[in-house]
Amino acid sequence: AQAAQAKAEVLFAELRAVDGLVSKEDYYDSATGAWDLEGLQDDLKLAQASVNNFQDGSGLLAELRVFDDSLNKEDYFDEALGTWVMDGLHD
Repeated sequence: AQAAQAKAEVLFAELRAVDGLVSKEDYYDSATGAWDLEGLQDDLKLAQASVNNFQDGSGLLAELRVFDDSLNKEDYFDEALGTWVMDGLHD
């Protein structure tokens, strides 16, 4: 039980580092003292995937295309350098 508690606390800390909006109450039942380990693991995977997607620019571009479907990768990706123009994506 203590190993599960320690694992849950580590997972929650990792999730909190990726998504500062999560709260312990989302995963921990203070009445029973039980953690939702499966929920923590699933949400951590989703949060990490989301962060990775936005770090490479493709996620931000997809979000922008919701508002303007004429945008394309060439508008924000420098082929010569192989990098995303993040300033343009954030503006």
